[in-house]
Amino acid sequence: MSRMPRVGDLIIQKRKPDYQETSTGIVVEIKRDKYTHGSVFIHWFDDEPRGYQERYGYAEANIHNCRHEFDVCRDGRLLK
Repeated sequence: MSRMPRVGDLIIQKRKPDYQETSTGIVVEIKRDKYTHGSVFIHWFDDEPRGYQERYGYAEANIHNCRHEFDVCRDGRLLK
């Protein structure tokens, strides 16, 4: 399975400096620009992470590529 986020995926963002603290949320929307780059919008269950902006969300590619910072769970499984 691809780590590219989809609507309904659980996102766990691990915070710096030690990546022990986390923020958890669900992908609620993905908007694409004219170049098909995706912006991922997340409903956070706890504190919204610093740097997340509701207006812009996160870049889809960042969630996919930054494995040390983001975990993606789909259908009850952690995607590797």
